[in-house]
Amino acid sequence: MSAVYRITEKKCATCRWWNGERGIEFRANQPYYVKVGNSSSTCMAKSNGSASAATVCPKWTRWEKI
Repeated sequence: MSAVYRITEKKCATCRWWNGERGIEFRANQPYYVKVGNSSSTCMAKSNGSASAATVCPKWTRWEKI
């Protein structure tokens, strides 16, 4: 199941530390959405612990590609 998150949301899917598969959807030549294929993956900020794409943690940092 896939999920879509706006780039302004502070979710694991938009965080630089999340290792899951994801892609960017553009609108007017600007990044607008992050599409996630798998809803859970590992998180480098949590010592490679499991994290859901919808999770938020205090170590959130914007993904450099957005």
